[in-house]
Amino acid sequence: MKKRVLVSLAAAALLSVGVGTIGQQDSVFTPQSVQAAKKTYKIKLKKNAKVFNKRGKRKGKKLLKKGHTYTTYGKKTIHGKKYYHLSKGRYIKAVNAKKVTKKAKKTSTKTFSVTVNTPAKVYDAKGKSTGITLNKGAVELAQGTKTIKGKKYYKIGTGKYILASAATEGNQVTTNTGTSETSGTNNPSSKPSNNVDDTVAGDHGEPTQKEIDYLIDNGYVYFTDTQVKQIRDSLWQKIQDYRVSKGYAPYKSNAELDNVISNANDDFDIADTIAQEDYNAFGKYVPNLAQNGITSMYGIDNWDYYDATSLDNASVYFNFKDRDPEHVATSLFNSLKDNPEYSRRIEGHKDKYAFGTLALHYYWNGNFSSLGLIFVEVNGNGAEWVDYYNAN
Repeated sequence: MKKRVLVSLAAAALLSVGVGTIGQQDSVFTPQSVQAAKKTYKIKLKKNAKVFNKRGKRKGKKLLKKGHTYTTYGKKTIHGKKYYHLSKGRYIKAVNAKKVTKKAKKTSTKTFSVTVNTPAKVYDAKGKSTGITLNKGAVELAQGTKTIKGKKYYKIGTGKYILASAATEGNQVTTNTGTSETSGTNNPSSKPSNNVDDTVAGDHGEPTQKEIDYLIDNGYVYFTDTQVKQIRDSLWQKIQDYRVSKGYAPYKSNAELDNVISNANDDFDIADTIAQEDYNAFGKYVPNLAQNGITSMYGIDNWDYYDATSLDNASVYFNFKDRDPEHVATSLFNSLKDNPEYSRRIEGHKDKYAFGTLALHYYWNGNFSSLGLIFVEVNGNGAEWVDYYNAN
């Protein structure tokens, strides 16, 4: 009797939302996913986050990973501390995330070059030095100006500014008709707004030849489709060799898994599932594999993993002016292997009967460029899975 009442209540709530809103909520059907009164919005993790239940008790041992974006139903105070409420009864501490602010639509945006005329320190949005200094003569792409503590700065990247007095403004590079951050088109002639703080990369096709020349000349990320494939194939071989060095068979390929991951790109739902490493939720994307008994999955999903404008990723591994696909693949592999979390994932957590896949994708949104990386492996240990694995 209780089950029938719950189903009736859920159906009534769904009807109160309206057909037009179906599909805007998280894919998992839960009571909170049909609460029309609660406004949802996106948050992005600033650091790895533990998951808690509504009483503030730790929920499982897995961490939600830094850089991933989630839908939240708002904040809740638990034992005096602020938490974000996620789907499936999950809560994370608010200090671990920031709200994704949608950009207003713009009719035009000015992007211009600036030439450094004296060694220029790079500052953050609060005017604090980042420890980086640009050499005299360096040319940067500026996305407007900002006044910080009474001084004028040029914005030259995500959270990166130089004093306007240290550079000379040059020619306008692009004047674009913009859209909000979540809009997109694959038509290269239709550019999004020039805002490097967009949380979604905004995959908008191939840059123009003029933009390609600028990216290459100034050490930003640019690769042709052929180069991306070469990098991917080389990196995949290095991951396979690494797994073998740990005493396990290479990952087997699977067409269903390859297809899902190669087309994932900006899909928030898939990114969320990979970040949680939730093999049950992932099963809806790979129903044939799920039918044969997935018992674990591990993955990495980061659309700006190789990003010249990110101070976090500009590590000793990456030389963004080196465009040799083999060198880039080597630097990517070393950064994965030397990361304690990522190394265990590409190794496969000692999974013996694992299928694996890797996808790289070049992003360009008008002034921001990056190389995204998605890696996923799935495993099972039941007799049906082992039979399927051996047969494929």
